Amino acid sequence: MPENNRPETKGQPDPFRFWHMRFWHGMKFSAWLGLLVRNGFAVTPGRLGLALTITLMSVANSVLRVLQEVMLYPFIRRARIEEPPIFVLGHWRSGTTMLHEVMVLDERFSCPNTYQCMTPNHFLLTSWFALRLTFLLPKKRPMDEMGVGWLQPQEDEFALVNLGQPSPYRSIAFPNSNPCEGALNLEGLSETQHSNWKTALMWFLRRVGMQTRGTLVVKSPTHTARVKTLLELFPDSKFVLVVRNPHEVFASTVKLWSALRHSQSLQVTDNCDLEAKVFQDFETMFEAFERDRSLIPEGHLFETRFEDFVDSPAGEMERLYGELGLGGFERSRPAIESYFARRADYQRDAYSLTPELREEIGRRWGPFMKRYGYDAGQNRQSKAWARQDKTG
Repeated sequence: MPENNRPETKGQPDPFRFWHMRFWHGMKFSAWLGLLVRNGFAVTPGRLGLALTITLMSVANSVLRVLQEVMLYPFIRRARIEEPPIFVLGHWRSGTTMLHEVMVLDERFSCPNTYQCMTPNHFLLTSWFALRLTFLLPKKRPMDEMGVGWLQPQEDEFALVNLGQPSPYRSIAFPNSNPCEGALNLEGLSETQHSNWKTALMWFLRRVGMQTRGTLVVKSPTHTARVKTLLELFPDSKFVLVVRNPHEVFASTVKLWSALRHSQSLQVTDNCDLEAKVFQDFETMFEAFERDRSLIPEGHLFETRFEDFVDSPAGEMERLYGELGLGGFERSRPAIESYFARRADYQRDAYSLTPELREEIGRRWGPFMKRYGYDAGQNRQSKAWARQDKTG
């Protein structure tokens, strides 16, 4: 992306202050040490203070984890996931957060929240107190104007990172190396690592279920590339995929990674690799999804486009409830309409891409654009794609 089109954070207000919690502050000590070792302890001198606070917190997290597991063992031992989860899928910046928030407006559903995902090692023991410490969070996300809070729906990928599992999010901490090869689709993991990953996800979701009621709605863009593994854990789970115009997705995702590196990284980087990273991650993600979509039982996958969803949120949610056989939509309609009424004035970022980038997006992501009714020269299409046979 040329310099005049590249999303930058330099010169923009940074919502993070030195006392704010970063993604890595919830790690247990062994996970933090492993991350440092894999990256040769290559912390930029200016970020050594941050690294020190993470080290101290990781020791506390490990101690609290032992206390939690011992003190609450009788309850943890009986914890079960009674209903198969619903997984919200989609590339970063495609509207997965919004869809996640809308789905859990239904009181029959629940989800992992920010505190649980950021402190997966001990949230059962500490949430009664720590939820009051709102000053540890910035008021807004670093990549947009969306608010932040401990109880808001959150990506379980952060929990997996803090539990020491392989994740592409590790590259946010150390962007100048590649500590996460194969972690997006899990295909770069050994058999033992893959088994440990599944165990960690179940470990976390079982404990989330102890603090919530109803069917879990779990959202992480990374899971879009992991359908096969998720079905191994939950054969009857259901999936909701949201897609968005690839031109907007590309530009917004470049901005996302740039903003996260600025606020979360332990290294200074020039971000020269971001465009290549976005192209490759998108292709890895949807190659895996298209390969494995046939494994999803009939009636267990709903697909929507971000543009259609924001144009008719209640209509798309009614269609979602119908296709997945959830029932009870009318009870949720008022909450959904209220949610979007409160956000009626929200303005999405506008992006400008060069003709060269548009051409490359069309060339590399052409099959995706064709499948979901996007055209290289248009931003919008009709909903006809939703009624087509998309098995090809």
